[in-house]
Amino acid sequence: MNEKKLNFIGQNIRKWRKTQKITQEELAQRSDMSQSYINQLESGKKGFSRDSLMRVADALGVPINSIFKEGVSIKMARSYDKKVGQKGPVTQYVLMKPESYQRKLEKRKNLKKELSEFVKELPLDVLEHYVHLMKIEASSIRKKKKKDT
Repeated sequence: MNEKKLNFIGQNIRKWRKTQKITQEELAQRSDMSQSYINQLESGKKGFSRDSLMRVADALGVPINSIFKEGVSIKMARSYDKKVGQKGPVTQYVLMKPESYQRKLEKRKNLKKELSEFVKELPLDVLEHYVHLMKIEASSIRKKKKKDT
């Protein structure tokens, strides 16, 4: 097989690792391999064996077939406690198909365009007010994300 074709495996390992917010060194320790091997595996500079991929998949806590799926993105799914009104820990990682990811990007692009057109029509004082409110909301979201991680 072509070496470039197999690089998506290393890219998928990197995606899973980054999604779980662990370093190459942590992954290496969990899988009982060297950090340099993990780095070379992710960059496609080093080949892989069935055993090494099984160890990496186990260390990441993902099924091994998820490493072989080309062109996917990964989404975290969290539980939600309605009584407390807070998100819980990550309960699972979901593979998104490229088409659904592309639709999500397209929807975001359309919303940005719609918002841009709407903003052009607002008076300056109203626009300043909403920008101020959006900054407060964005700050609140960032604080919650830091608290959750």
